Amino acid sequence: VDGEVERGARGVADLEDRRLGGERGADGLSKAEKASKALKAALAAVAVAAAAAAAATVAVVKATLDLAARGDQVAKMAKTLNMSAEGLQVIQGALELGGVAAQSTANALHKLNINLGEAAEGVGPAHDALTKLGLSFKEIEALAPEERIALIADRLGGLESETIRANLAQALLGRGAREMLAAFTDGGDAIRENMELIRRTGVLSNETAAASEALVDAQTLLTKRFGALRDDALKPLLPVLTDLADELRAVMDETDPEDVENLGEVFARTLLEVMMPAAIFFGREFAKIMVSGETYVAALKVALNVLSIQFKWLK
Repeated sequence: VDGEVERGARGVADLEDRRLGGERGADGLSKAEKASKALKAALAAVAVAAAAAAAATVAVVKATLDLAARGDQVAKMAKTLNMSAEGLQVIQGALELGGVAAQSTANALHKLNINLGEAAEGVGPAHDALTKLGLSFKEIEALAPEERIALIADRLGGLESETIRANLAQALLGRGAREMLAAFTDGGDAIRENMELIRRTGVLSNETAAASEALVDAQTLLTKRFGALRDDALKPLLPVLTDLADELRAVMDETDPEDVENLGEVFARTLLEVMMPAAIFFGREFAKIMVSGETYVAALKVALNVLSIQFKWLK
């Protein structure tokens, strides 16, 4: 009896150990599940953060390239006009406030440079216009390009005749000068005030314009280099494709026209004796499993269209 009691006690203890072990296992699984969920949430957060970072990076790069494109345009145009990037933006912005398009201003500055070159010789319409405005070539040449425009506006503003103003402006600034006369109405001081306003508002610095030009030039060279590498890779294919074309032409030259005609007859016979009956058979069988009669008609139309295309090809 004592032995049975002892064995029963051991069995109870064993069951208790198993129960406790099961509880510990369940607790462990619960903790593992919670840890798995936490890890999943963390990974999801990391993925979202990575996606956001990638999107932000793309946006920043795009914005930088847009800036470079604008800066490059300003830098190259300023070089063409022999002036600073800042000066070009300032005079363009000032005249834009007066209703003159930026490109019209650039065109007028370009024409003024050409006309001043002729005026330096002491002859020509530009020289005569400067004389009538009480200006000399040396006087206007010493000024920055943007200040030249303001000075011309000052002198034109002192003339009463609209016709004379227009003719003198055109002699100096080209045909686009007539568009600029509206901005000259209040004289050079109004233009200078607008220029100062544009400076305070902000323009691309000379350094930023130069850096933008360098980036765009680097992109251009990279594109050209990539194109050169692509051409080098494809160059060996040129003689191969040439030989292939020659071989195909030679095969066609050697082909007997009667063989081609026989091939066409075989195809037509196959079409009439095999493909058409098969299409009709398919249409009938298809109709058997279709509830709607309209679907059957549509299928027949498709088959007839295919046959029509084939006949057109034969013709």
